[in-house]
Amino acid sequence: EFYSMCMAQDYISSGGLQYAQNVLEKALGPDKALEIINRLTTSLQVRPFDFLRKTDPAQLINFIQNEHPQTIALIMAYLEPDQAAIVLGALPPESQVEVTKRIATMDRTSPDSIREVERVLERKLSSMVTQDFTSAGGIKAIVEVLNRVDRTTEKAIVETLEVDSPELA
Repeated sequence: EFYSMCMAQDYISSGGLQYAQNVLEKALGPDKALEIINRLTTSLQVRPFDFLRKTDPAQLINFIQNEHPQTIALIMAYLEPDQAAIVLGALPPESQVEVTKRIATMDRTSPDSIREVERVLERKLSSMVTQDFTSAGGIKAIVEVLNRVDRTTEKAIVETLEVDSPELA
């Protein structure tokens, strides 16, 4: 009986990613198996600030409006463009331009910095609610956001950028 239980335990504990890859390779060949495993591992990775995607933008604005523009830019770079547009539109005009500039010029951010900002923000948020380097920001990201803010906000930001930072406008 003990032997049977040990054998069953071995069977139950075998598995994991390597086991899945071996089974897929035998069934589909190494190329198709690698493609499936890569898609699976990519879909299982959690993006930074993922917990904010479920947060009401108005509530998020209350938490970040007094943060440094670089911190706001970092957070907004990881939000969905629709959510980031709401946040950007709710910031004071001078902050809108500063945050826009910082997102547009953002390239790579240290994972440690991201984790620290994420940890602090999640702790702040949870106290009020029951609830390698990573690329973020850049011109494409801010264009997506600006395309979703109201036209008045977009125009004010672009006009200020044309004066302050013509290379970004």
